[in-house]
Amino acid sequence: MIVQGDVFFIRTQSIPEGALQKSREAKGYVIAKGEATGHAHVIEDEAMLYDKKGTLFVKVSKPVEVRHE
Repeated sequence: MIVQGDVFFIRTQSIPEGALQKSREAKGYVIAKGEATGHAHVIEDEAMLYDKKGTLFVKVSKPVEVRHE
């Protein structure tokens, strides 16, 4: 498990069937937005982001950096 503040990542072998691909926003792939501040946890590198019932899945082909504004 990898943790960054209130966001954590768990390695999985596949994206679940029926997960919907999310679009990249202007600042990158937004993993989580702060409710009070509007700051976000963002992947600016090449990745694919999917959503399945509120759970996000990130697919990458190489290591990426998750930034917190």
